[in-house]
Amino acid sequence: MYVGVCRLTLGIPESHSLKEKHIARNANVSLTYWDQGQEQVYVDGTASWADDAAEKRRIWDLFKDTPPPYGYDPAMIWPDGVESAEFGVLTLTPRRVELYGLADLMAGRPPTVWRAG
Repeated sequence: MYVGVCRLTLGIPESHSLKEKHIARNANVSLTYWDQGQEQVYVDGTASWADDAAEKRRIWDLFKDTPPPYGYDPAMIWPDGVESAEFGVLTLTPRRVELYGLADLMAGRPPTVWRAG
């Protein structure tokens, strides 16, 4: 399995929140995606806050310039703009990605797993 992006960067609300304290204590995170077709993705990795102004601007513009359903105008959530103390950029560096679906399960196939390194 090829994972084309080594790092996933997200714009998320309230970078200086309880979640920031959690990540400071334990940067290990797990993300799960599931769709109505029973396709699932599990990602285990390490999270870190990207406070670099240029990176924050890049992610802001990426969301703003990408058409729906993936893109949106971040100013709807952060009216003070990219400089808002409430706007944070979280970077996930994956160490394990698992892809699995109902069709695989029914056919007796194991999940597809990618591991870093």
